[in-house]
Amino acid sequence: MQISLNRSKIGMLVFLLMVYSQTSCLEAEERPVNFGPEVPEAEVMKAINDSRGKMSHRQIGEHEKNETTTIAVDPQGNRYLIQVNMRDVLRKNEDANNPTVTYTSKLTEIRWVDGKEQKVEVEKNEMYAKFEEAEENFAANSLSEIPFLKVSSDPAEKVTFHDLKVTPKQRDLPSKVKDKANCANIPNCMITVTEIRLTQVVWKSTGPEKHDVLIVTAKDTPFYSKVLQYCDGNNLKDDLGRSIYIIFCQETTDFDYGKPFPFSETTP
Repeated sequence: MQISLNRSKIGMLVFLLMVYSQTSCLEAEERPVNFGPEVPEAEVMKAINDSRGKMSHRQIGEHEKNETTTIAVDPQGNRYLIQVNMRDVLRKNEDANNPTVTYTSKLTEIRWVDGKEQKVEVEKNEMYAKFEEAEENFAANSLSEIPFLKVSSDPAEKVTFHDLKVTPKQRDLPSKVKDKANCANIPNCMITVTEIRLTQVVWKSTGPEKHDVLIVTAKDTPFYSKVLQYCDGNNLKDDLGRSIYIIFCQETTDFDYGKPFPFSETTP
């Protein structure tokens, strides 16, 4: 369940390590191996699935939009912008006789490389799913299916989860949504979310690697905006083996419900 670093994130990581190495504010860190009570993966999966509610591709709205921003946060709280993703649902259709959902989705990335903005269309494809398959797949998914999360790709590495905390909260809407007319018709410009905190440990041959994970989800947001925030904090080392605690976060900064396609939750 680690964030997968792309080139822009790796570049930012190198930059941060260089800055902190030059200022000599890093020290090798040793922590006792106490990660809190272990919880099974199935319990973590259930917490995430329950927090997002029932999911189906049928919930996707035509012209639905989602914007996420990826940042890195250093120990002083400085935020470094890494990447912006924008997803647009261009077309959607349901065939009640079949019954299937088809829709075309476009994903655009804006990255900052060497101080220059690069805008890239990374995905544009037509998706197809049967009603019942879509709902069953979301209900029975694994952690690797959750947006932005993945378990370790190395089968030799054991991954464990600890100290799971699930807290319902009221939260302000993303600023771009609040700026829309009547807060996009969302009452009081607030939304009910579930805040999930846990510790993930990747047991590498060099020792345990601890990740502090925060996941914020909502049931009433658009399909592609169910995960409002995902943060992964861990200690990274420079060439001299000194540690710096960096948090990578992917946050939903804007969304639009689009035009809902009428359907009933009680019918296939």
